[in-house]
Amino acid sequence: MFRIFFSALILIFATATPALAHDCWLQPDNFKLGLEMLLAARIFVGHRLKIDKELPLDKKITPRLDLFTRTGRQDLVPLLLDQCLPAISFVPKFQGSGLLAMDRDFTSITMENDKFSSYLEHEHHLHLLDQVESNPRGRQKEAYARCMKALVQVGNFKDEPELWAQRTGQKLEILLLSPPKSRKPVRIQVLFEGRPLAGKTVTALNADPNVQTDQTVTTDHNGMAEFENSRTGFWLIRLIHLYPCREEKEVDWTSYWASYCFEIPEA
Repeated sequence: MFRIFFSALILIFATATPALAHDCWLQPDNFKLGLEMLLAARIFVGHRLKIDKELPLDKKITPRLDLFTRTGRQDLVPLLLDQCLPAISFVPKFQGSGLLAMDRDFTSITMENDKFSSYLEHEHHLHLLDQVESNPRGRQKEAYARCMKALVQVGNFKDEPELWAQRTGQKLEILLLSPPKSRKPVRIQVLFEGRPLAGKTVTALNADPNVQTDQTVTTDHNGMAEFENSRTGFWLIRLIHLYPCREEKEVDWTSYWASYCFEIPEA
């Protein structure tokens, strides 16, 4: 059923507006696999699950691509082909949960002040608008990096650590504080450089074959938040942490974009 929905998403949203196609997430073809099945995961760029394009694995801008299982951490980069689609494709040798953690290095984009202000408003960074208006150049240059996670299950092995809550040490990281189960609130914590990030807007996008929903919450002083609607199906949790760049004269802003993909199965 998910495969049918996944194909429909591509057909319907392949022409998403590029100006909105700024989210980036790591999405497995299947979140639950049988033994000896191929684990394939794709890097999608889009907006609110509207897929604009698929990116290949680019090892030059991939400082890390790790797999966490009950037996430890594995570097996947040496196992994969550069510039391949899908970005991740291999037959896993583990049973149980597997957490993929992938970083993509900085890319830059330049926007006129009015477009950048609209972007800040859309992403709930209103406190930065004054700095945009005071920029004499009339345009803003942003350097952004990606921190992506995806949770899969191989076989039916259950006696294992709670890998859905695994810390990966990414610069900007979303942690699940509750197991992905239906009819239970989805609790999260956001960390930046390993410390709780307070007052950040986080969005959860949920889709099944019939409907798509989204929820927006704000993290508390401990970087924690809760999504009440725990519908079954595909989930993407995402957020942006953007701040003025102090290191490079030609770059005005630094941002990190974090995402976490998982599936809540039917009870």
